[in-house]
Amino acid sequence: MKDIFDKILCSEIRIGVIGDSMIDEYYNVSVKKISPEFPIPVMHSNSSSPVAILPGGAANVAYQLGGFNSKTYLCSFIDSESESTLQEHNIDTSICVNIDPFRVPRKKRFYNGDFPTYRWDVERDCYGMDCATLKMAATKLADKISSENFDVLIFSDYDKGVFNSLLMSDLASKHLCPIRIVDPKRDLLKWKGCTLVKPNSSEAKLLTGMLSRKDQIDSIIDTTDCQSVVITNEGFGFYGKDNDFFSFENPKTPTFVNSVIGAGDCFVAFLGLCLGSGINLKDAAEFAFAMGSLYVTDKHNKPISIDGAKKLVFGSKSKIVDYQVLEKRNFSLVVTNGCFDILHSGHMESLEFAKKQGDKLLVAVNSDESVSKLKFGRPVNKLEHRMRMVAGLECVDYVCSFSDDTPRQLMDCLKPDVLVKGRDYIGKEVIGGDVSKKVVYAPMVGGISTTAIIDHIKAMNV
Repeated sequence: MKDIFDKILCSEIRIGVIGDSMIDEYYNVSVKKISPEFPIPVMHSNSSSPVAILPGGAANVAYQLGGFNSKTYLCSFIDSESESTLQEHNIDTSICVNIDPFRVPRKKRFYNGDFPTYRWDVERDCYGMDCATLKMAATKLADKISSENFDVLIFSDYDKGVFNSLLMSDLASKHLCPIRIVDPKRDLLKWKGCTLVKPNSSEAKLLTGMLSRKDQIDSIIDTTDCQSVVITNEGFGFYGKDNDFFSFENPKTPTFVNSVIGAGDCFVAFLGLCLGSGINLKDAAEFAFAMGSLYVTDKHNKPISIDGAKKLVFGSKSKIVDYQVLEKRNFSLVVTNGCFDILHSGHMESLEFAKKQGDKLLVAVNSDESVSKLKFGRPVNKLEHRMRMVAGLECVDYVCSFSDDTPRQLMDCLKPDVLVKGRDYIGKEVIGGDVSKKVVYAPMVGGISTTAIIDHIKAMNV
């Protein structure tokens, strides 16, 4: 997984996402009663505005890669309103075709807390376009795509109209780029000549009429002449064929699932990114499955961040950074520092308090040399071990070390938004207080300290 991560972050491949874009709107409501007119829930809200307006369908595929690949381009039909939304979410729409006055589909989802109560789809067949108008729009889009040089093309078919014109699906058979991945909804025949087909298990049964995994794969390859197949099996894994048949069964306990909306979009996005970066198919699918498993723990189509992916791949080690990387940031940074020689509940309460003061918490840990100057006979635990323990805490986002007697150099570099110190520093000089926007003093837990713990252990061994 680490090798894959390094490869995809170093690659600069051009990815085109072709298909049906949609806009997903999310509304917060409360359900307090059943209507007396009909046996349906009555939804209450204090506003008719959505709490989130996000890219959906093919646009969501492009959205998922925003933090990993700056050369991802959406190739779709859009209208002026949806274009504004997509650009707000940093999706490149330069290859899209505007179909005003026609409108792309909108899915309005209503939630009572985390429970979905209702979905309202606002759409017309083929965007409301007649055959001639649709063909004209498809021709324009196909021409724009054909003039580009892509390393990967992902065909995201939501059966809304983009691929109703064979001009668009025929692009999968043309050698515009070496990797042409299809995420199909129906009619495999129109995808003849693509390189890889990726349905989910339900779609594979529907598309082939087959129940056995091998029969599904053979039928897809026979119908499309594709080179490879990957079929996702919800949260249980995937199976497919490259040179040989392969399968992956999720060995972990089931991931907490908040929402599966767009999980397939996330999988195919990272599958394309990995394959374009030179990863073999099975390893690429395993990485994409891991990203999909992380994606479903959030809601509202939230893209996976590089930080989130690193934590999944590397565990707590991913939190250990050189503090200079945080000098330029787009979030409020809280900084606190200390020796953290023997981690105890006093540390926990102080760090949990610090985390609440801003967006991200950096804990700066004294090096072994600086600890030994401050405290005779210390540290008990080496720097690497102390940092790993702190990094393992959920409330901590980043951990770094400093070797000087004070963290002055670190503070001057980062200029923290909030600097947190213990209440025992009230009235004393706080290193970094002059360059921080705010200094906050954390409450102290009486009777708990590393020195007291060490003294207690020594007394027990007398």
